[in-house]
Amino acid sequence: MREGLTTVLLLALAVAISPLAIIAVVVLLVSSRPRLLGSCYLLGWMGALSGASVLSYLFGAGASDASSSGALLSWVKLAVGVGLLVLGWRSWRQRPGAGEEPPMPGWLSGADHLGPAGAAGLGALFIVKPKNLLLVLAMGGALADRHLPGPAAAGSIAAFVVLGSVLLLVPVLAAFFGGAGTTAALESLKAWLLRHNAVLLAVLLTIFGLALLAQGVAAR
Repeated sequence: MREGLTTVLLLALAVAISPLAIIAVVVLLVSSRPRLLGSCYLLGWMGALSGASVLSYLFGAGASDASSSGALLSWVKLAVGVGLLVLGWRSWRQRPGAGEEPPMPGWLSGADHLGPAGAAGLGALFIVKPKNLLLVLAMGGALADRHLPGPAAAGSIAAFVVLGSVLLLVPVLAAFFGGAGTTAALESLKAWLLRHNAVLLAVLLTIFGLALLAQGVAAR
């Protein structure tokens, strides 16, 4: 059981490491309404992540009940592993060249003009990106494979959502409680993430893709 829960927490960390999602919240936090828009964005992210996690767990639980051998879940892990490797390869190919400054994605350039509903929608939108959907699907399978009782499963999903949101929560809290240098620090963070986004994702997705492939093969 401990191994399965460790996998869930590691997958949550992989969800949390979403450079473009962090860049988006930083853009909102240096806008004219940083606290309101940052909070709405975070709530949108956490709400969408919670809903997707519950659906993934229910799917995994149904798959586990339908096949006592766990064959379907092993296929899910294999498929998710391959998907993550493909995304990692694509991200690596999109990395900027030496001395090249990556541009801000066009759909992010106007994020600081969003209203509260738009900020919440933007946060939710990041959950349905392929990388996060695949990780959430893997979480559902890993959690369902443990056959936890309802309260324990709910607690594990809550922990997954909180840990998967922590790297967005930190800058939002900084906007509320940080000092005068918070804006400059957030701008530096945005520039660094924009520069290293592709490489970070490529390494992350490759590691988790290989791990899930190994788990899927071992379960066959």
